[in-house]
Amino acid sequence: NIALVPLTGIPLPFISYGGTSLLFLMAGIGILLNISKQANLEH
Repeated sequence: NIALVPLTGIPLPFISYGGTSLLFLMAGIGILLNISKQANLEH
């Protein structure tokens, strides 16, 4: 499983606090929250 997914290019959330990984983490959380919010509004 580790061979299929190299950990070098994947920033781990809450572990690597680099500016870029933190930015992508916050963007991903925002997108997921937006999707769940839109899904809740439709139902």
